[in-house]
Amino acid sequence: MQNLKLVDYFPAGASWTNMWSNFNASQVAADFAKIKSLGGNAVRLTIDPYEFGWPTVSQAMASEFSTVLSLAQGDGLYVQLTLFDWFAGYGHVSDSVTWLGSFLAPYRSDPEIAFIDLQNEIDTSNAQAMTWAKAIMQAAKPVVGTIPLTFSVSSPEDVAGVLALKAALGSEAPSFYDCHYYGLPGDAASALAAVKAAVAPAPLFVGETGMSTYSASGPTQEAVLASGQASYYAAVENATASLDLPPAAPWMLNDLLSSGVPSSIATDNPDQLYYGLYTTNGTPKPAAAVVQNFFSTGLEPLLLNPGFEQGAGGVPTGWGPSGAGTGTMTWASGTARSGTYSAEITGSGSQAYWKQLINTGALTTGEQLQATVWAEGSAVTGSNVVAVAWFGASGNFIANAMSSPLPGGTSNWTELGVNATAPAGAAYAVLYLQSANDSGSVFFDDASVA
Repeated sequence: MQNLKLVDYFPAGASWTNMWSNFNASQVAADFAKIKSLGGNAVRLTIDPYEFGWPTVSQAMASEFSTVLSLAQGDGLYVQLTLFDWFAGYGHVSDSVTWLGSFLAPYRSDPEIAFIDLQNEIDTSNAQAMTWAKAIMQAAKPVVGTIPLTFSVSSPEDVAGVLALKAALGSEAPSFYDCHYYGLPGDAASALAAVKAAVAPAPLFVGETGMSTYSASGPTQEAVLASGQASYYAAVENATASLDLPPAAPWMLNDLLSSGVPSSIATDNPDQLYYGLYTTNGTPKPAAAVVQNFFSTGLEPLLLNPGFEQGAGGVPTGWGPSGAGTGTMTWASGTARSGTYSAEITGSGSQAYWKQLINTGALTTGEQLQATVWAEGSAVTGSNVVAVAWFGASGNFIANAMSSPLPGGTSNWTELGVNATAPAGAAYAVLYLQSANDSGSVFFDDASVA
């Protein structure tokens, strides 16, 4: 488990049950090669029992699955199975056991199957579901042989779910616990630490994490969200590293075409279509490079893109523009201390800033950070500083520290710096390149955190 680098998967044009009813082997093969190029070594496949034949798997669907398993093996990918997707027939234990045996019998102790999630995000508050889960776990163990078994749960910010599952399964304990994380990026370390402690001594795996880049506000906001998605992955993956957990599995490889998504999802939850590391036309989002780096090195830098050289749509990767009195925020070319790009703020009001979560992973009280950035001013007024702000696990502001301001007027590149110590209760820190009440322009470049 520790070395598993898993990517959650549906083809862009045929997701959930449509992956199997509109099966396209060549598309699956191309996508598996893409996962391999990211440095992934495993792919998650989701199975709806009714789509595959109930309570006995149809020969046609068994053949499709066998083909997909062979394609994964050809790319050196293990397969993670999620069974009983979209299933709520918890009163049908006998048929469930029959289906389980029908599907899994050919793959007993198959080394190509990394593990089996018996149901995605099972409802641990449903007593009937918990009774069913224990029966299915008991039935599955002799069928699968040495393949690890689990049930995945959601909302790890609240450990009640994993504790309820642990209590319900009792002696039929899973091989490990699988939680899905979609909480605040800065809270990932503290939230996952709590889940890890709750399930100990069993191992913990984060089987889904991610952030949608869906926006109804147009390309500019889409670019901001794509930058934020990259920052999100860096924060969550560094959290797993700091807790000695395997890499969290990205949800998911591709954005999804609405024409290939079951209608209820496309209509009611359009944000679900935009969680991909790649757009529907195959273009990588900034997050793809972040995941690729983490799969390769096992660690993300404290700051993404500190020199502002990477970006798209007018937004430098990893950085977000914000502030109630926001002036003109520009990913600027031609005015840089090094390289080509810098981050510019012109005509700020009460407060405007470029910001980024600092990827510290788990924090301890008293931990010290030193943040610096180079700044250049053109007819600047007001206050232009670098600041570190500390936040609690629920996103509550606790305290901040800021540098001396850039001198007013027009200046050459000047280094601004601040030392900050984590106060009690701090879960994460954010770096701000901040401008307030500046009628001129300030440029920031070559940020660093140590």
